Amino acid sequence: MIRTCELRGDRLKAMTANVEQPVWWDLISPTREEEGGLEARLGLGLPTKDEMDEIEISSRLYSENGGHCMTALLPSHADLDDAVIQPFFITLFDNHLVTIR
Repeated sequence: MIRTCELRGDRLKAMTANVEQPVWWDLISPTREEEGGLEARLGLGLPTKDEMDEIEISSRLYSENGGHCMTALLPSHADLDDAVIQPFFITLFDNHLVTIR
């Protein structure tokens, strides 16, 4: 699933439909097709979940095609008894934000 937000004044507004110029794309368990479509639109390579799982600690911060990227392992469902550690990816480029979780 891909959620988008656009900037309205000084606030982010979540959008339910496709937006021409979102400032934030939030991918939640995206399909390979969703990632591929966004990669083509942005001209930026996005890691798959498997790639995020395998990234070594020394490679978790990097720059690519003008974007600054970070992959981290963060707790998920921390408020539940069965919390797990999952990869999280974030990149900032050209005043746009992309997150994958």
